[in-house]
Amino acid sequence: MVEHVSGRLRPPFSPRPAPTVLLVATVLFVIGGVRGAIEPPLRRNPTVVEAAALDPPLAPVGATVTTTTDPTSTSSVAPTGGVADAPSSERATTSTTSTTPATEPAATAPATVESTVPAASITIAATGEILPHPSIVEHARRFGQGGPRRYDFGAIFAELRPSLEAADLAICHLEVPVAPDESRLSGYPVFGIPADVGAGIADTGWDRCSTASNHSNDKGTAGIVATIEALDGAGVGVVGTARSPEEAAAAPFSTIGGVVVAHFSYTWGFNGAPPEASWMTDVIDLDRIRAEASRARREGAEIVIVSLHWGVEYDLHGTDHQRQLATELLRSPDIDLLIGHGPHVIQPVLEVGDEYALLSVGNLVANQGRARPHTYDGMVATVTFARGSDGRFHAAPPVIAPTWYDSGAGVVRAVDSALRDPSLSALHGELQASRDRTAAIVGPYISPG
Repeated sequence: MVEHVSGRLRPPFSPRPAPTVLLVATVLFVIGGVRGAIEPPLRRNPTVVEAAALDPPLAPVGATVTTTTDPTSTSSVAPTGGVADAPSSERATTSTTSTTPATEPAATAPATVESTVPAASITIAATGEILPHPSIVEHARRFGQGGPRRYDFGAIFAELRPSLEAADLAICHLEVPVAPDESRLSGYPVFGIPADVGAGIADTGWDRCSTASNHSNDKGTAGIVATIEALDGAGVGVVGTARSPEEAAAAPFSTIGGVVVAHFSYTWGFNGAPPEASWMTDVIDLDRIRAEASRARREGAEIVIVSLHWGVEYDLHGTDHQRQLATELLRSPDIDLLIGHGPHVIQPVLEVGDEYALLSVGNLVANQGRARPHTYDGMVATVTFARGSDGRFHAAPPVIAPTWYDSGAGVVRAVDSALRDPSLSALHGELQASRDRTAAIVGPYISPG
């Protein structure tokens, strides 16, 4: 379970020391006070350009949805390997990162001395892209009728809750921004979705969400702010986008059973419309990622996870560029796991030594047309880290539980449990086909069912 996530300012965070050290630190804190120095964020990579595209709209009732189709658009390869979207039809106790800069507490009472022994193992669950096309937003509106929220995204993801709650840290990827003005919801090419998505993500059991993508700036600065507020307000940690330079420089730490985990998020670019300030969204740069991972280690992280929005759309294999970048990053002693998004389909798992890159975890929810069946396939990828005799955490091979978006019902199916459900027998053919597609790509990493 996520016991604590640090405040957003860097670096008032350190790994939990032994009880004796904590007692000494407590006395020092009461007598003299403690202040942490704030380092400025590292310089971002120059902006790269991409052209966006996505799918068939279905207008939500009570909102104006603007959708554009561009059958003449062509893919353009970004310098980091990205390509334009091609058009087509809990845990017992959880608290998550507040993205509001933390204020320093007054030293009026000694801190509580904890004697918790750090966990010997940590389980991370990572899922595919949350990309709510207008038809998906309409399903959320339908599920929300008569409920406390106008849009119930939690109902779309409900089948995944047991898997996410079983993990110590569950990570999602929200590809598109919240519309600052919900009367102007939109789909391709400039996405804007309801703020209720934040509550839906929290209800399902995710702890953190990466938000750096080519669509991060679709609604400009107001959209970046609205997205962070929707997630932060629901208690979901955010990484990849920021509302201020101080927030951008924040240490993206979670503490799980006394173990500090750092999680970063980067994108290859912004569809030709970069944010007004470079610190608003994190851009892929090899040297910068390695430097930030190294800093996280120095500041106490024992596990470092990096989410990357990259690759070529609908490519089932992964590019040479992805493999080269993944290999360079995982060769760093400071990075333990890579989670890839962007291609909208599942790609293979790359093993580098005893570390893993999930090149692409596919879409979790999207509606990109039946002509592209792979875009309905996703996963809950579980990676367990165990402390070795060297004192460091090492990853076991990922276990991939396949998911499939049932666009007719508007819900994400946990494929293996759905295949055992006789009430879903009419879907068993499509569910099995989805599982077979996923197994063909990820091979031995697929769950036994």
